[in-house]
Amino acid sequence: MEKSKKLHTIYSGVFILTTLVLIGIVVSIAGLQSSQNLREESGGALVVTAKTMGNQLDQHMWFRYGEVGMLTQLEPFRNPRRRFNC
Repeated sequence: MEKSKKLHTIYSGVFILTTLVLIGIVVSIAGLQSSQNLREESGGALVVTAKTMGNQLDQHMWFRYGEVGMLTQLEPFRNPRRRFNC
């Protein structure tokens, strides 16, 4: 009877240890997978943000280019010496 309790304790210990190891492996795999997914999603969001900012900057600079072009057509900017009587 004493031997059977000892065997039962060993089997229980092995079962608990195996269960803990398997749970650890599953949790590690899930953690790695979710961190990889998070990296991919944040990278994708960063790409979208960068493209949006680039497009807005391009549009803003295009408007400024047009404004500078219009300013060059104004007489005070075409002949600055005439304006200051130099």
